Amino acid sequence: MKSEPIYRRVVVQMAVALACLTTTGTTVLAQVNAKPAIERWQPRDGLYGLPGKDLEASCGHNGVIILQLAEKSVVGDEWDCTVTKRTDAAPDAIRLNMTCGDVNLEPPKGSNSGEKEFKEVLELKRLSANSLLGRKTQNGVFPKAASWQVDYCPEKWQRSYIESKAKDKMAAEQKAKGTSSKVR
Repeated sequence: MKSEPIYRRVVVQMAVALACLTTTGTTVLAQVNAKPAIERWQPRDGLYGLPGKDLEASCGHNGVIILQLAEKSVVGDEWDCTVTKRTDAAPDAIRLNMTCGDVNLEPPKGSNSGEKEFKEVLELKRLSANSLLGRKTQNGVFPKAASWQVDYCPEKWQRSYIESKAKDKMAAEQKAKGTSSKVR
């Protein structure tokens, strides 16, 4: 009769051990099989210039491209775009749908002659912490030699651009105040 309670105790201990093992195993398996969340890459806002020895010179002329994604704006040498949609193409690449004005392109067919807005796409891929590979459509089509590399401009040029932008904003506000006071 003494063997019966020992037998029950062994069976209960085995059942508890088995329950603990299955619970632990499913937790571990769930952690192993869980897909990691894709980190959303965001290029730094600011000036980007030509890589190598031309970096300082191109940055000194407000860069080759100015990314202001926080303001949904991308500016090139003779084009200015508003970002309408952002798509994460890969962990280190984005695709920007934009509406652009370009002084070198003919107005779209059926538009007013003064209206020069185009639907364009800009693709950016991170090469390193400071370098991007980019390509932009022209009239909605990627040119054959469409890719170009740009590097983030040094901090002195970033500060200079921000200060210049602030001065331009203040001048525009002053001009707007002067115009509104003359209207009264």
